[in-house]
Amino acid sequence: MKNVAVVLVEPKFSENVGAVARLCANFGVDELIVVNPVNFDLDRAYSMATRVGRQILDRMRVLRELDEALGDFGYVVGTTARVSASRKVYRTLPQAAPEISSLALRNRVALLFGNERWGLTNSQLALCHEVITIPTREGSSMNLSHAVAVVLYQLYILEGKVKLPSRPLARVEELKVMFGYLEKACRALGYIPPGDRDDWMANIREMFLRIRFSRREVKMVIGFCKRVIERLQIEKTRFLSE
Repeated sequence: MKNVAVVLVEPKFSENVGAVARLCANFGVDELIVVNPVNFDLDRAYSMATRVGRQILDRMRVLRELDEALGDFGYVVGTTARVSASRKVYRTLPQAAPEISSLALRNRVALLFGNERWGLTNSQLALCHEVITIPTREGSSMNLSHAVAVVLYQLYILEGKVKLPSRPLARVEELKVMFGYLEKACRALGYIPPGDRDDWMANIREMFLRIRFSRREVKMVIGFCKRVIERLQIEKTRFLSE
Protein backbone atom coordinates (compact mmCIF):
# COMPACT_ATOMS: atom_id res chain seq x y z
CA MET A 1 0.00 0.00 0.00
CA LYS A 2 2.64 2.43 -1.16
CA ASN A 3 0.26 5.38 -1.72
CA VAL A 4 -1.43 5.11 1.68
CA ALA A 5 -0.35 7.13 4.71
CA VAL A 6 -1.62 7.00 8.29
CA VAL A 7 -2.12 10.42 9.88
CA LEU A 8 -2.53 10.58 13.67
CA VAL A 9 -4.04 13.86 14.82
CA GLU A 10 -3.09 15.00 18.33
CA PRO A 11 -2.36 11.52 19.74
CA LYS A 12 -2.22 11.55 23.54
CA PHE A 13 -0.06 8.49 24.21
CA SER A 14 3.37 7.92 22.67
CA GLU A 15 2.91 4.16 23.06
CA ASN A 16 -0.03 4.30 20.66
CA VAL A 17 2.15 6.04 18.07
CA GLY A 18 4.67 3.21 18.41
CA ALA A 19 1.98 0.56 18.11
CA VAL A 20 0.64 2.23 14.96
CA ALA A 21 4.15 2.31 13.48
CA ARG A 22 4.35 -1.43 14.06
CA LEU A 23 1.00 -1.91 12.32
CA CYS A 24 2.12 0.20 9.36
CA ALA A 25 5.15 -2.04 8.92
CA ASN A 26 3.03 -5.19 9.13
CA PHE A 27 0.54 -4.02 6.51
CA GLY A 28 2.97 -2.40 4.08
CA VAL A 29 2.31 1.28 4.85
CA ASP A 30 5.57 3.22 4.67
CA GLU A 31 4.34 6.68 5.68
CA LEU A 32 3.27 7.76 9.16
CA ILE A 33 2.47 11.40 9.93
CA VAL A 34 1.79 12.70 13.43
CA VAL A 35 0.11 16.09 13.86
CA ASN A 36 0.59 18.05 17.08
CA PRO A 37 1.17 15.09 19.44
CA VAL A 38 0.72 15.53 23.20
CA ASN A 39 4.05 15.31 25.09
CA PHE A 40 5.51 12.92 22.52
CA ASP A 41 8.31 10.65 23.81
CA LEU A 42 10.19 8.75 21.11
CA ASP A 43 11.64 6.20 23.55
CA ARG A 44 8.15 5.21 24.72
CA ALA A 45 7.05 4.95 21.10
CA TYR A 46 10.07 2.74 20.30
CA SER A 47 9.10 0.39 23.15
CA MET A 48 5.81 -0.43 21.42
CA ALA A 49 7.03 -0.31 17.83
CA THR A 50 9.52 -3.16 18.43
CA ARG A 51 12.11 -3.95 15.77
CA VAL A 52 9.49 -4.14 13.00
CA GLY A 53 8.16 -0.61 13.42
CA ARG A 54 11.38 1.25 14.27
CA GLN A 55 12.10 2.18 10.65
CA ILE A 56 8.60 3.65 10.33
CA LEU A 57 9.22 5.79 13.43
CA ASP A 58 12.58 6.91 12.07
CA ARG A 59 10.91 8.14 8.87
CA MET A 60 7.82 9.55 10.62
CA ARG A 61 6.99 13.22 10.06
CA VAL A 62 5.83 15.28 13.04
CA LEU A 63 3.94 18.43 12.01
CA ARG A 64 2.10 21.22 13.81
CA GLU A 65 -0.84 21.78 11.45
CA LEU A 66 -3.21 19.31 9.78
CA ASP A 67 -3.43 21.49 6.64
CA GLU A 68 0.31 21.09 6.16
CA ALA A 69 0.05 17.33 6.55
CA LEU A 70 -2.72 16.90 3.96
CA GLY A 71 -1.67 19.26 1.18
CA ASP A 72 -0.07 16.67 -1.10
CA PHE A 73 -2.81 14.02 -0.82
CA GLY A 74 -5.46 13.37 -3.44
CA TYR A 75 -7.97 11.66 -1.14
CA VAL A 76 -8.47 12.06 2.61
CA VAL A 77 -10.46 9.57 4.69
CA GLY A 78 -11.48 10.49 8.22
CA THR A 79 -12.55 8.01 10.88
CA THR A 80 -15.06 8.41 13.69
CA ALA A 81 -16.89 6.30 16.27
CA ARG A 82 -19.55 8.96 16.93
CA VAL A 83 -22.28 8.60 14.32
CA SER A 84 -25.12 11.12 14.21
CA ALA A 85 -27.10 13.17 11.71
CA SER A 86 -24.87 16.18 12.36
CA ARG A 87 -21.60 14.36 11.64
CA LYS A 88 -20.25 13.73 8.17
CA VAL A 89 -20.47 9.92 7.95
CA TYR A 90 -21.53 8.24 4.75
CA ARG A 91 -20.28 4.65 4.83
CA THR A 92 -18.92 1.95 7.07
CA LEU A 93 -15.40 0.65 6.56
CA PRO A 94 -16.48 -2.52 4.66
CA GLN A 95 -18.62 -0.40 2.33
CA ALA A 96 -15.92 2.19 1.60
CA ALA A 97 -12.79 0.02 1.57
CA PRO A 98 -12.97 -1.16 -2.08
CA GLU A 99 -13.16 2.41 -3.41
CA ILE A 100 -10.42 3.63 -1.07
CA SER A 101 -8.17 0.77 -2.15
CA SER A 102 -8.89 1.50 -5.82
CA LEU A 103 -8.20 5.23 -5.47
CA ALA A 104 -4.88 4.44 -3.79
CA LEU A 105 -3.63 2.87 -7.03
CA ARG A 106 -3.31 6.34 -8.61
CA ASN A 107 -3.65 8.79 -5.73
CA ARG A 108 -1.98 9.43 -2.41
CA VAL A 109 -4.52 8.54 0.27
CA ALA A 110 -4.41 9.80 3.86
CA LEU A 111 -6.17 7.86 6.63
CA LEU A 112 -6.95 10.21 9.53
CA PHE A 113 -7.30 9.04 13.13
CA GLY A 114 -8.07 11.45 15.96
CA ASN A 115 -7.13 11.89 19.57
CA GLU A 116 -7.78 8.90 21.87
CA ARG A 117 -10.23 10.87 23.99
CA TRP A 118 -12.36 12.84 21.52
CA GLY A 119 -11.38 11.58 18.06
CA LEU A 120 -11.50 13.95 15.10
CA THR A 121 -13.33 17.24 15.56
CA ASN A 122 -16.04 18.40 13.15
CA SER A 123 -13.65 20.96 11.65
CA GLN A 124 -11.07 18.22 11.04
CA LEU A 125 -13.68 15.93 9.51
CA ALA A 126 -14.69 18.78 7.20
CA LEU A 127 -11.26 18.48 5.52
CA CYS A 128 -12.00 14.88 4.49
CA HIS A 129 -13.39 13.62 1.18
CA GLU A 130 -15.06 10.82 3.11
CA VAL A 131 -15.61 9.81 6.72
CA ILE A 132 -15.96 6.17 7.70
CA THR A 133 -16.85 4.29 10.85
CA ILE A 134 -16.05 0.76 12.04
CA PRO A 135 -19.24 -1.14 12.91
CA THR A 136 -19.14 -2.33 16.54
CA ARG A 137 -21.62 -3.31 19.24
CA GLU A 138 -23.42 -0.41 20.89
CA GLY A 139 -21.37 1.03 23.73
CA SER A 140 -18.12 -0.50 22.49
CA SER A 141 -14.85 1.44 22.54
CA MET A 142 -11.73 0.75 20.47
CA ASN A 143 -8.18 1.76 21.29
CA LEU A 144 -6.54 3.99 18.67
CA SER A 145 -4.14 1.29 17.54
CA HIS A 146 -7.00 -1.25 17.36
CA ALA A 147 -8.93 1.04 15.01
CA VAL A 148 -5.86 1.53 12.81
CA ALA A 149 -5.33 -2.23 12.71
CA VAL A 150 -8.88 -2.92 11.52
CA VAL A 151 -8.72 -0.25 8.78
CA LEU A 152 -5.29 -1.29 7.49
CA TYR A 153 -6.21 -4.98 7.48
CA GLN A 154 -9.39 -4.30 5.50
CA LEU A 155 -7.39 -2.39 2.87
CA TYR A 156 -4.52 -4.89 2.90
CA ILE A 157 -6.71 -7.87 1.97
CA LEU A 158 -8.08 -5.89 -1.00
CA GLU A 159 -4.65 -5.07 -2.41
CA GLY A 160 -4.38 -6.37 -5.95
CA LYS A 161 -8.10 -7.17 -6.15
CA VAL A 162 -9.51 -3.77 -7.14
CA LYS A 163 -9.80 -1.99 -10.49
CA LEU A 164 -7.62 0.94 -11.47
CA PRO A 165 -9.59 4.22 -11.17
CA SER A 166 -10.22 6.11 -14.39
CA ARG A 167 -8.23 9.22 -13.43
CA PRO A 168 -6.03 10.72 -10.74
CA LEU A 169 -7.63 13.22 -8.36
CA ALA A 170 -6.65 16.79 -7.57
CA ARG A 171 -4.48 17.24 -4.48
CA VAL A 172 -5.82 18.81 -1.29
CA GLU A 173 -3.65 21.91 -1.77
CA GLU A 174 -5.19 22.41 -5.24
CA LEU A 175 -8.70 21.99 -3.85
CA LYS A 176 -7.89 24.56 -1.18
CA VAL A 177 -7.08 27.13 -3.89
CA MET A 178 -10.31 26.25 -5.71
CA PHE A 179 -12.39 26.71 -2.55
CA GLY A 180 -10.75 30.08 -2.02
CA TYR A 181 -11.87 31.25 -5.47
CA LEU A 182 -15.34 29.77 -4.96
CA GLU A 183 -15.71 31.80 -1.78
CA LYS A 184 -14.55 34.98 -3.55
CA ALA A 185 -17.04 34.38 -6.37
CA CYS A 186 -19.89 33.67 -3.94
CA ARG A 187 -19.08 36.84 -2.00
CA ALA A 188 -18.94 38.89 -5.18
CA LEU A 189 -22.36 37.54 -6.16
CA GLY A 190 -23.81 38.18 -2.71
CA TYR A 191 -24.54 34.47 -2.44
CA ILE A 192 -23.30 33.95 1.14
CA PRO A 193 -25.90 34.75 3.83
CA PRO A 194 -24.70 37.48 6.23
CA GLY A 195 -23.36 36.11 9.50
CA ASP A 196 -23.34 32.52 8.23
CA ARG A 197 -20.12 32.43 6.18
CA ASP A 198 -18.37 29.49 7.86
CA ASP A 199 -21.36 27.13 7.80
CA TRP A 200 -22.24 28.14 4.25
CA MET A 201 -18.74 27.51 2.93
CA ALA A 202 -18.50 24.24 4.88
CA ASN A 203 -21.61 23.02 3.07
CA ILE A 204 -20.18 24.08 -0.29
CA ARG A 205 -16.88 22.31 0.42
CA GLU A 206 -18.67 19.13 1.46
CA MET A 207 -20.79 19.18 -1.69
CA PHE A 208 -17.82 19.74 -3.98
CA LEU A 209 -15.66 17.11 -2.26
CA ARG A 210 -18.19 14.44 -3.24
CA ILE A 211 -17.49 15.15 -6.92
CA ARG A 212 -13.94 13.68 -6.85
CA PHE A 213 -12.38 16.48 -8.94
CA SER A 214 -9.47 15.84 -11.28
CA ARG A 215 -6.69 18.43 -11.50
CA ARG A 216 -8.00 19.59 -14.88
CA GLU A 217 -11.50 20.10 -13.48
CA VAL A 218 -10.14 22.12 -10.56
CA LYS A 219 -8.40 24.43 -13.04
CA MET A 220 -11.68 24.79 -14.95
CA VAL A 221 -13.59 25.79 -11.80
CA ILE A 222 -10.88 28.27 -10.83
CA GLY A 223 -10.97 29.76 -14.33
CA PHE A 224 -14.75 30.07 -14.18
CA CYS A 225 -14.62 31.79 -10.77
CA LYS A 226 -11.96 34.21 -11.97
CA ARG A 227 -14.11 35.07 -14.99
CA VAL A 228 -17.17 35.67 -12.78
CA ILE A 229 -15.18 37.93 -10.45
CA GLU A 230 -13.65 39.88 -13.35
CA ARG A 231 -17.05 40.33 -15.05
CA LEU A 232 -18.66 41.58 -11.84
CA GLN A 233 -15.82 44.05 -11.30
CA ILE A 234 -16.26 45.35 -14.87
CA GLU A 235 -20.01 45.76 -14.37
CA LYS A 236 -19.47 47.51 -11.03
CA THR A 237 -16.97 49.93 -12.59
CA ARG A 238 -19.34 50.64 -15.46
CA PHE A 239 -22.23 51.26 -13.07
CA LEU A 240 -20.21 53.70 -10.96
CA SER A 241 -19.01 55.62 -14.03
CA GLU A 242 -22.53 56.23 -15.35
